[in-house]
Amino acid sequence: MAVTVGFTKMGHMMKVLFRAALSKFKLAQFTAEANTKDLEILAGMIENKKVRVHIEKVYPFEKTPEAIAYIESMRTKGKVVMVWDEELNAE
Repeated sequence: MAVTVGFTKMGHMMKVLFRAALSKFKLAQFTAEANTKDLEILAGMIENKKVRVHIEKVYPFEKTPEAIAYIESMRTKGKVVMVWDEELNAE
Protein backbone atom coordinates (compact mmCIF):
# COMPACT_ATOMS: atom_id res chain seq x y z
CA MET A 1 0.00 0.00 0.00
CA ALA A 2 1.20 3.53 -0.71
CA VAL A 3 0.19 6.58 1.27
CA THR A 4 0.71 10.08 -0.02
CA VAL A 5 1.12 12.80 2.56
CA GLY A 6 1.81 16.41 1.75
CA PHE A 7 0.58 19.20 -0.43
CA THR A 8 0.28 19.14 -4.16
CA LYS A 9 -1.59 20.74 -7.01
CA MET A 10 -4.99 19.31 -7.92
CA GLY A 11 -3.79 18.30 -11.40
CA HIS A 12 -0.91 16.34 -9.93
CA MET A 13 -3.21 14.58 -7.45
CA MET A 14 -5.53 13.57 -10.30
CA LYS A 15 -2.55 12.02 -12.16
CA VAL A 16 -1.56 10.11 -9.02
CA LEU A 17 -5.11 8.80 -8.53
CA PHE A 18 -5.36 7.80 -12.22
CA ARG A 19 -2.04 5.93 -12.06
CA ALA A 20 -3.14 4.26 -8.83
CA ALA A 21 -6.26 2.96 -10.55
CA LEU A 22 -4.03 1.20 -13.09
CA SER A 23 -1.48 -0.02 -10.55
CA LYS A 24 -1.29 -3.25 -8.57
CA PHE A 25 -0.56 -1.18 -5.44
CA LYS A 26 -3.36 0.16 -3.30
CA LEU A 27 -3.23 3.91 -2.72
CA ALA A 28 -4.54 5.46 0.48
CA GLN A 29 -4.96 9.19 0.84
CA PHE A 30 -4.55 10.94 4.18
CA THR A 31 -5.13 14.67 4.30
CA ALA A 32 -3.43 16.13 7.35
CA GLU A 33 -3.39 19.58 8.82
CA ALA A 34 -0.56 21.03 10.87
CA ASN A 35 -2.18 20.30 14.20
CA THR A 36 -1.27 18.06 17.11
CA LYS A 37 -3.95 15.43 16.49
CA ASP A 38 -3.09 14.85 12.81
CA LEU A 39 0.66 14.87 13.45
CA GLU A 40 0.22 12.31 16.26
CA ILE A 41 -1.77 10.07 13.88
CA LEU A 42 1.01 10.29 11.29
CA ALA A 43 3.69 9.61 13.92
CA GLY A 44 1.75 6.55 15.08
CA MET A 45 1.45 5.24 11.52
CA ILE A 46 5.21 5.62 11.07
CA GLU A 47 5.99 3.99 14.44
CA ASN A 48 3.70 1.04 13.62
CA LYS A 49 5.38 0.71 10.21
CA LYS A 50 2.11 1.35 8.37
CA VAL A 51 3.89 4.17 6.56
CA ARG A 52 7.50 4.17 5.42
CA VAL A 53 9.01 7.59 4.83
CA HIS A 54 11.35 8.04 1.90
CA ILE A 55 13.53 11.14 2.27
CA GLU A 56 14.86 12.15 -1.11
CA LYS A 57 16.74 15.37 -0.37
CA VAL A 58 17.84 17.33 2.67
CA TYR A 59 18.38 21.10 2.44
CA PRO A 60 19.83 23.47 5.02
CA PHE A 61 17.54 26.30 6.04
CA GLU A 62 19.60 28.81 4.05
CA LYS A 63 18.64 27.04 0.81
CA THR A 64 14.88 27.24 1.37
CA PRO A 65 14.21 28.93 -2.02
CA GLU A 66 16.13 26.14 -3.79
CA ALA A 67 14.17 23.47 -1.89
CA ILE A 68 10.84 25.10 -2.75
CA ALA A 69 11.82 25.33 -6.43
CA TYR A 70 12.72 21.62 -6.37
CA ILE A 71 9.37 20.69 -4.82
CA GLU A 72 7.46 22.86 -7.30
CA SER A 73 9.23 21.13 -10.20
CA MET A 74 6.93 18.13 -9.42
CA ARG A 75 9.83 15.70 -9.93
CA THR A 76 10.23 14.53 -6.35
CA LYS A 77 10.09 10.83 -5.57
CA GLY A 78 10.24 11.28 -1.81
CA LYS A 79 10.10 13.86 0.93
CA VAL A 80 12.18 17.01 0.89
CA VAL A 81 13.44 17.93 4.36
CA MET A 82 14.59 21.29 5.68
CA VAL A 83 17.05 21.29 8.60
CA TRP A 84 18.61 24.00 10.74
CA ASP A 85 22.00 22.24 10.79
CA GLU A 86 24.36 24.46 8.81
CA GLU A 87 26.79 21.60 8.18
CA LEU A 88 24.40 19.78 5.84
CA ASN A 89 24.56 20.59 2.17
CA ALA A 90 21.94 19.87 -0.47
CA GLU A 91 22.71 16.75 -2.45
